[in-house]
Parts: sequence; structure tokens; C-alpha cells
Amino acid sequence: VAQPEVLCAFDVRTGRMLWRVRHASGDEASSSVFGGIPVCCPSYSQVHLFLRVADGARSEIRCYSADAGRLRWRSGMHAQLRNLLWLGDPAVDGGSAFAVFIEQVPNGPARHGLACLDQHTGALKWKRYVLSGNAGWRINGAHWLPTVHQGPPAVANGVVYASTGLRSIVALDAVTGLPLWLTAYPSPAAGIVSSDGSFRRCLQHQLRRGPAVLQVHGGTVFHAPSDAPGLVALDAQTGALKWKRDLCDASHLLRGFQTGLCAIGYNAAQIDTTDGRTHNLDKLPGTLLGFPAAAGARLYVATRKKLLVLEPGATPQPEAIPWSRLGIAPP
Repeated sequence: VAQPEVLCAFDVRTGRMLWRVRHASGDEASSSVFGGIPVCCPSYSQVHLFLRVADGARSEIRCYSADAGRLRWRSGMHAQLRNLLWLGDPAVDGGSAFAVFIEQVPNGPARHGLACLDQHTGALKWKRYVLSGNAGWRINGAHWLPTVHQGPPAVANGVVYASTGLRSIVALDAVTGLPLWLTAYPSPAAGIVSSDGSFRRCLQHQLRRGPAVLQVHGGTVFHAPSDAPGLVALDAQTGALKWKRDLCDASHLLRGFQTGLCAIGYNAAQIDTTDGRTHNLDKLPGTLLGFPAAAGARLYVATRKKLLVLEPGATPQPEAIPWSRLGIAPP
């Protein structure tokens, strides 16, 4: 279980805490910057955990042993990585850890890019700058920057796909870092919002979304950005936009069914990956608690009233298990 300041391990059979590691302060870099609720999506590979750690105004990519929580390496050990602001947790594949960063430039727009670190030592393999620009919006003097908390990239067939933090998705060769394509998705233009209206309320709703983890499925890249209201689907080879759909109330997007994707908000809906249409809408009883979990063909959704078990094609209604039947006091 990970938070920006704490990493813990629990025994799944008893719930007993096995170890706990506390990091440095996870305060925002500035009280005038709001990036939404911090999200953590650690990657697990070869009995090690890889995650982004907050350290005041700085952040690091760190590797811990999964058995005892021992620190193996941190990106701050390497001079080329020391001044980078990491936008999310890394993806790990083929002996490498891939993570998106921002590098500040004096008197100029920040540079956004992707870095590839050695999985075993944290040493830099390659670093690629993708775009330069300023992200987010200024509303009544406050800087709203939703892309500082995003999910990890996705790696498939030797290609790493990542959200740049500047209203776009990039694909790079996982071995060389060579850019293959860069595609912008529809999003409100960054800058000063002079007439607030409903913009802030809509933005607050988006910032309640879970980690915006890219999904690669059937030759298509799917992404629910934190700085845009919809779900976009791009061709994995060319980056061409296939379709875009509004996710409405959906606060979580995940892949877990053989049929494709699922969106969870006030309702649970399957998403047809060919055109983005939603099917099998189910009203959730009670407030959603945390991120849903997928296992095989089942989806588990925790609400304040019950634990829901959804299995597409099995029954028209999800199985609803009261917390009391599980021996758990209602939240």
C-alpha cells in the first residue's frame, strides 16, 4: 500500500502489517499550486517495488525490496536526475523503469519528457525531451495543475506510451528512446481563466479521478487524461485518433474484463473498445470507496453500503455483499 509519504506491506491472510517505510515530507511544492489528490501506482517486478516519492518541493523515483522495504536505489543519487520533477510512478519492463518528468528552464517554458532508468541500479539509460510548454490553468490567482499526479506509462511490444503532461500522448522505442509519434488530444487551452463559471466545478470533478493509467489493448492506446474530460483511443502504431467519448461521472477507468474496459463512477459501465460506447450500466448503491479491483473476469467495487462483484454476461445485476457478512464494520 503506497502513499506519497508512506509505503507499507500487509499480510493478505491476516491483515497484519509486515513493514512500513516513511518518506520525507510530501507537501506541495507551493501552496498556490493545486494538483488534486495525490495518487500512487507502484510497479512490482522481481521482488522489488518502484514508485515516485514526494520530498517537499522535489520528487524522486525509488526502488524498495518487497520483502522488507529496504531502499535499493533512488533517482536523486544520479546528478542527471536530481532536478527533475516526476509526474507519476514508473512503469517497469525489460529491466528498465520508465517515468515522465518536468525539467524547469530559467526564464522559459518547462521541458516535458520521459526517462529510462536501469531497473537494478537507477542509473540513467536515456532521457528524451518531448515538448516544452506551461500546463494547467490560473483561476483567481491559484495555479491548478492536474497533470502533476498521473498514472505510470504503458509498455507493450517494445514501445513505451506516456502522457506528456501537456495535453498529448507520446510513443517511444523502449530500448533507444527514439520518438515514434506524438498526438495531442482535445483539452481546454492552458492559461488564465478570467470567467470561472462552471469550469472550476468541472475541473474539481476530474481531479477526483483515480490514477490515469494508460491502457494498451488490441492495437489501441486508451487514456482518460486528468486535464481533459473524456476518454481517448489512439492507434498504437500511428497515434491517429480513433475516437473520443465523454466519461461523464466516471472517476475510475480500468482494464479487467476480457471484453475491454470498465468505467466506474455513480454507475458501472463496460466500454466497447471499438467505438467507446458504454453498455450494461449499473447504479452503484452508496458512495464509492477507493479504486475498484479487477481479477479475471470479475470486478470488485467497494461502496459505503456493500461490496459489489460484477461479472459481465453472468447476471444482469451485480452481486452485492453487505460488509457485515464479511465480518467488517461498515465504513
